[in-house]
Amino acid sequence: MKKGAKIAVGVLAALTVLGGAGFYLSQTLIKWKLMEYEILPCFADGTGITEPYPYADIEGPESFK
Repeated sequence: MKKGAKIAVGVLAALTVLGGAGFYLSQTLIKWKLMEYEILPCFADGTGITEPYPYADIEGPESFK
């Protein structure tokens, strides 16, 4: 009976560790990857970004040289 109890405790401990690791990864890595796939396509081709700053259209005062 003691051997069976030790095996059961070992299995429960392993399941707890694996469950905790799975929960941690689901809250960090997996969500980060999902956000990366949702956000990056709009930045990769330039759409979804505000207009570029019009550097050529800057008007300065006449006395500034």
